[in-house]
Amino acid sequence: MRVNRRQSVAEHSFYVALYAVEIARFIGWEGSYEQLMLHALTHDLDEIVTGDINSPTKRAMSKTAKEDLDHWVSLKMRERSSPNGAWFASYQDEQATAIVKLADHIEGLFYLADEHSMGNRNVQPLIDYVWPRFMKFFGEFLSTLKLNNGKLETGGALMDEISYAFEKAKHGHDKVVSE
Repeated sequence: MRVNRRQSVAEHSFYVALYAVEIARFIGWEGSYEQLMLHALTHDLDEIVTGDINSPTKRAMSKTAKEDLDHWVSLKMRERSSPNGAWFASYQDEQATAIVKLADHIEGLFYLADEHSMGNRNVQPLIDYVWPRFMKFFGEFLSTLKLNNGKLETGGALMDEISYAFEKAKHGHDKVVSE
């Protein structure tokens, strides 16, 4: 896809971390914010080694291919880190992972919205394709965090905030999750 402005992994990861914290605060998450930030900032660190692998390609990979790639990337990342490679450890908190994945999806949508606001109408078909899939993912997110059991209003309010911010971004306003 042609874009007006390329985005670095560092910029993407920064926004994912920012959105992850905002989401966590919004839903009243009680986990470690330090670990959440670290997870968000390093969620695409493997792209230092592989370059960007888009989501459709990742989904098309076999389980064995993904495991082989993950193992190879892990070895390469450990070579680049401290002598024991301790900083490159995967974070295993299911809720934190769900929050980071949601933040990652939101950041991708906002990147498309920014492109749209800069006059790139080539992204509209992609926005139209991605938005319903985002809504499906959001439902899975609610299930993972069990926000649909007694806290549905929190999930609905979060979706309202995301939709509002997305529309603002699409029409040329700043990236904001909540005000």
